Amino acid sequence: MVFARDRILKLEPRPPRRTFPLEDQLVYEDHEGRLKVFMADEPELFLLQENGAGLISASREKLAWLSGDTLKVLEGRSAKPIAFEVDTFSVSDQLIVFRSGDQVRTSWNGRIHDLFQVNESDPSWIHGKNTVLFSDQGHLRLFHEGEIITLSDQADLSLAATGNDIAAWWQADRGTLVWQKGSIHEISALRPIEVQCGNSIAAFTVPDLGLMCFREGELHNVIPEIPSIFKVKDDLLVFLHEGKLELFGPVGRVLVEPYVPEWWDMNGDLLVYLDIDREVRGIQGGERLRFGKETNSRDPELIGKTVIYTSPTGHATIIHEGRTYVF
Repeated sequence: MVFARDRILKLEPRPPRRTFPLEDQLVYEDHEGRLKVFMADEPELFLLQENGAGLISASREKLAWLSGDTLKVLEGRSAKPIAFEVDTFSVSDQLIVFRSGDQVRTSWNGRIHDLFQVNESDPSWIHGKNTVLFSDQGHLRLFHEGEIITLSDQADLSLAATGNDIAAWWQADRGTLVWQKGSIHEISALRPIEVQCGNSIAAFTVPDLGLMCFREGELHNVIPEIPSIFKVKDDLLVFLHEGKLELFGPVGRVLVEPYVPEWWDMNGDLLVYLDIDREVRGIQGGERLRFGKETNSRDPELIGKTVIYTSPTGHATIIHEGRTYVF
């Protein structure tokens, strides 16, 4: 079953092997191994590949898969081969990075760009929404909007991260650094424990300084202690501190709940979580949201800005653009 355009439609008589929800599309491998795409705008179902789809990887906007050693991408309702002799690849909303032979390349804006030549058996890169961070000939380099930028003469990816229009890394002779919009900002001379990036936001845990966040050109000391967990995704930094769930986002620091919910997820500036009564709630732009009015909800999911959960009665409940649909 699929929910599209305010309707629930039946696509197949048997459950699929794999599913990949995208924006206004659903790609899935049916019970016989056929790879198909459902186009919500039409709505109609199209065959992408009869069988033999290997590794499949998807973001919210892009999907790619291996057919043998051929890398194919979803383009509209069709499969488009973009490279051959591929053995590994990764996908984000704007980029596909892959290794073909001894060369690592990226597909961006309809073109293939060379990144670096493989001199090791295990080449590595860090893949953000519209950036790729990689080591090449002893240098740390960044691919961003068709250009390769040299960030450092020290090629260390062990403490580095990249996101949307942002990258962060540790450099022994300069400390913790952030690249954003063509400028490099010095964050701290201390070596961080962990680094994460999102949409123009970077967060660090630093000994003696706690949790720090670089956002819109400013550095914020979020809390003076190291949180037990922190996660950066899209526009938000979410963390656990003293047994409480908190977030740091466009409106600053917000206490979500004075306990640790069993589930939460983020999309853009929206945080959705299951409260202590197992009711689905959220926060967006500082405003508290309520998704449905049922306690003891099960199996919540956040797909885009759509919330799905199983109600106590066993029905699937879908909340989309403020309206509730029950199946």
